[in-house]
Amino acid sequence: MIAMKKLFLLLSLLPTLLLAQPGRLSWDLTFGGGQNDIFYRVIELTNGNIVSVGETNSRTEGGSDAYLVITDYSTGGKVAEKRYGGNKDDRITDVVQTFDGHLMLAGYTESSGLGKGDAWLVKTDERGEVIWKKDFGSTGEDAFISLALLPDGSVLAAGYKDGGRNGDIWLANIREQEIIWEKQLGRGNFEPIKRMALMSDGGVVLVGNSQKSSLGDRGQVYVLRTRPDGEQSWVKLFGDRDWEEVSDVIVTKDGGLAFCGLTTSKGAGGMDMWVSKISSGGFLQWDQTYGGKDDDLAMTLSESPDGQLVVAGGTKSHRSGARQYSAFLVQIDAGGVRQWEYPYGDNKEDMANDLNFLHDGSLVMAGYTESKGNGGKAPWLVRWENEKQFGSVAGGKQSGLEASQTRLHTVDGQLKPNDRTYLSFTLNNVTGADLHDIKVQVDRRKTVSGLTFWETNYLTSLPDGGQREIRIPVIAESGLATGESELGVSVMVGNTQVQQFTTKIKSKMPIAAGVEFADYQFEESKTSDIQTLTVVIRNPGDFIAQPVSVIFDLPDGLEPVGSRIVNLQRIAPNGSEKARLQFKRNATLRAPSMSITCTVTFNGQKFTKTLDKALMTNNEVVMILTKPNPNKTDIKNIISEGNIYSIQMGVSTPVPVQQQHFTVYRNNQALDGSKMDEVDLYPGDNSRGGNQYVYEANVRLEPGENRVQVKVKLADGEFASSTMVIYYQPRQPNLHVLAIGPSHNDLKFTAKDATDFANAFDSQSGQHKLFGQVIVHKLVTSEETEADRIREAVADLVYQYRNPAAAQRILRNDVLLLFISSHGKNGEGGFLLLPSNYDPRYERTRTIDYQRDIVQELEKIDCKKVIFIDACHSGAADSKSMSDVARADALTKLAAMHPGMSTLTSCRSNELSYEDARWQNGAFTEAILEGFANKACMDENGAFQADLDNNSIITLGELYDFLRRRVPNLIKTQKPNATTNQTPFMPENQLQRDDLSLFVVGEN
Repeated sequence: MIAMKKLFLLLSLLPTLLLAQPGRLSWDLTFGGGQNDIFYRVIELTNGNIVSVGETNSRTEGGSDAYLVITDYSTGGKVAEKRYGGNKDDRITDVVQTFDGHLMLAGYTESSGLGKGDAWLVKTDERGEVIWKKDFGSTGEDAFISLALLPDGSVLAAGYKDGGRNGDIWLANIREQEIIWEKQLGRGNFEPIKRMALMSDGGVVLVGNSQKSSLGDRGQVYVLRTRPDGEQSWVKLFGDRDWEEVSDVIVTKDGGLAFCGLTTSKGAGGMDMWVSKISSGGFLQWDQTYGGKDDDLAMTLSESPDGQLVVAGGTKSHRSGARQYSAFLVQIDAGGVRQWEYPYGDNKEDMANDLNFLHDGSLVMAGYTESKGNGGKAPWLVRWENEKQFGSVAGGKQSGLEASQTRLHTVDGQLKPNDRTYLSFTLNNVTGADLHDIKVQVDRRKTVSGLTFWETNYLTSLPDGGQREIRIPVIAESGLATGESELGVSVMVGNTQVQQFTTKIKSKMPIAAGVEFADYQFEESKTSDIQTLTVVIRNPGDFIAQPVSVIFDLPDGLEPVGSRIVNLQRIAPNGSEKARLQFKRNATLRAPSMSITCTVTFNGQKFTKTLDKALMTNNEVVMILTKPNPNKTDIKNIISEGNIYSIQMGVSTPVPVQQQHFTVYRNNQALDGSKMDEVDLYPGDNSRGGNQYVYEANVRLEPGENRVQVKVKLADGEFASSTMVIYYQPRQPNLHVLAIGPSHNDLKFTAKDATDFANAFDSQSGQHKLFGQVIVHKLVTSEETEADRIREAVADLVYQYRNPAAAQRILRNDVLLLFISSHGKNGEGGFLLLPSNYDPRYERTRTIDYQRDIVQELEKIDCKKVIFIDACHSGAADSKSMSDVARADALTKLAAMHPGMSTLTSCRSNELSYEDARWQNGAFTEAILEGFANKACMDENGAFQADLDNNSIITLGELYDFLRRRVPNLIKTQKPNATTNQTPFMPENQLQRDDLSLFVVGEN
């Protein structure tokens, strides 16, 4: 401390320095073990803890180890200290917090991997405990230097690969441990990057030094901006007559950029701190130097809550003849004008490597110090408190902070044991004032056991008119209980509460697959003495139940018509399937009732239920729905596209009845439709005795839920039918089809594949079909299927979704089908489709990158989407009409399906796809057309067709099951010498969407 006092005395005698402090010193801490340990990067977690990363040579496994320290922002108290590595050199150069509160660390390792050194990612929990470690790269030297968290939750890592052999800059987009895409930028133009910053559009800016060989003897700085897909947007060079280096870059609050480093081209002498401000387009707005007559350098910069810049690094200008750097901080305003500067250190070398403003406006600096610690370089962390009062809503209205609905980020919106996720909502600031020091406090109102979450979550600032997504990490322990938790959420600005609401989280302990009897129904035929028993078997579990066997045992007097054994292939989680038995009575049945025993076998267990039906007595009224048919329709969940819904039922009464004895009830209100000729009653088949009638009614629906019931009033009382629940939704979805068939010399039928696929949907619109309109676009000529034209066609789909005035607008409940028949190949960045103008010399521009050009574009469209790919590389048959009931069932499932994307490819990644002149199509397309025609096919396992449940509707799941049998069978029988098999493939996580209805079989 004596040396420090002497330093302050010397500084007070230097008139050239505008001395001030960043604020009141809160704490000054060193860590490590005395063997040259360094912090490179420091961030604040949203729970208020500070994470510092770097490398250590103290107490390592060998060489240097990656080093992490977590401290409390207020006290500086150490929360955790971790070392990662092996018997060689390892280091961490950057860190980000993931949405669920974990840490992602990026750096370099020599202790594992393929080459001399490999790029390295380490994922830990919020206390630094390793979740996984993964090395990336080549047999050469690779490293990750900078890291950014993208809006979709994946990370973007920047560094170099294979020593820069195939590009100076390596960008890799990574989700968990898998590379989604990667890019190599520059070729002998750039030195390795120093730092990366994320732009608001999802692109990034990278900074570093240009190669001296490309610019003579001058050293200049490059600023390179990319698009969200990693492709270079622009690059600008900055510098002067001598030498410049860059160390850091940030995105400023005005949307522009600021970078810092050193220059020898100008300034007060030697090396000087250099800061440049440029626009988002890369145009220089100002650049300034700071420091004294000796060497000064900038390592990092940060922007304060009120828009000031603070740059930090080291200086030798603090004392005449100084041989060691002292840490040096300079504050400048938005125009680059120096406000104050502050050397901080002691009598040895001290350096600031990183700087960040915390949520309360205080400032934390990380680097190394030789003046303190246990010898050598010690990791150094310093915090200065903010002296300005930012935490208020002065000048604004407290009611102007708006919060959106909360969302729990899980597949089904429920929390399950061992889940680690986050709860999110958006804050919209319309207070009329910038807000700082924001805290989101979450408290337990009523919670189940095993649920934890971050109770305190900080946000640095939110400008007036700005939005910010708040993410609260949520952790489910292994013992999480099933139930509903209620949380209270309070948003504080400083000490003022400006928003409060409650939210709920549903949690569920997964239930093993099982079977249970859900319902059963007897139905008599109007045209024969055959009766049908329909049993609904439900799977209450969260896993698929398969296979399930149902056996019916009949008493004397009843005999089965057909098999009494029904095999159900699978019952979806929380789903149900129907097993049907047809039977008839014979003369030996004398009992007043009949009982059929149903035994269900699953997973080695048997469940038995006796199903009874009383035979008609003289006082019984029987009403059996025939339209809709409850055997094909869930009458509790019918969707109607019109405001009038027709019902029909067979009625058997002990005495003659007339039309006025019947009344239709909607939502418990009697409807008098007789004046409008909306009901009818006429005699039925009376050959079996009794009074048989057919009753028809047109029920007028109200928007929303309509609970419909028919009642018959006789002298002995009133008898009621079962209740139907009908939802009136006026609009049918539209179907949008984009079919693409690029021409290639060695493929003959790609254009025909696309044409046939598109033409198959010509008859799929109208009142009695699934879709209101079918809008088809075909790209089949050489000019239409060039790479840019295909990208434009996909972009036009996005335009049709986003533009309210678009002529062929895509709406949220519509369905979009994309069909591509072409060559496919596995490229370095993933799967590629080849357009008609494919040229291997220009692979980046003359191919269609499936992930970038198709998936990422279609993800911008919020509707149901299916992609059919006949890569490398289809019939009329029995047609059936689809009843209104079956269509309503399909539309119900269509409307209930969550927006998403399913991809159905013609083969697996290690297989080839085939075409043949006998088909005039690719095998995949040929089979699709056969499926749509519901063609009856045969293979070694017997007969099969696409419409598995015979409801005249082909769903995505039915089509997928059909294709997986039919395509291999086509190849086996008609191309026995094929090099590989061909089995269509859909990713496992997309199979949950197999209720998506695609096609109506038949002509009605």
